[in-house]
Amino acid sequence: MVNRRRVDEHIPPVVQHDPVKPETKDYSSPSALEIVEDIKSRPLYQQHEAERHYVGLKVRWRLNVVSVRQQAETGAMARLLCNVDGSYPWITATDISFTKHPELKILRADAELWISGTIERVEGHDICLSNAEIG
Repeated sequence: MVNRRRVDEHIPPVVQHDPVKPETKDYSSPSALEIVEDIKSRPLYQQHEAERHYVGLKVRWRLNVVSVRQQAETGAMARLLCNVDGSYPWITATDISFTKHPELKILRADAELWISGTIERVEGHDICLSNAEIG
């Protein structure tokens, strides 16, 4: 009797990196929408001070990527424009390495990624994250 094995029995499963799956980094932080809504709920005169209150906060959010551009100052770094579920707030994530994340060069519109970083600036419906990372 011939020992017949299925062809795929000896092939190990392919392990792929899932950029959407969260890693162990878990910053307990308000969402981007919660930050913007908190600021907009304040009297106009107090909004600027409220924006400054969030500067320096480390955050980690699941975002939709709308645009990927090279940073003019450092061609090896990416600047991502993102949003939450196709709406505001707009989040700009900077200082992401193309070398570390070459997949950024082939992302399609509205790709979802976990992005972490430090809030550098909040202005109206815009939030800027510096030292951003994917995953």
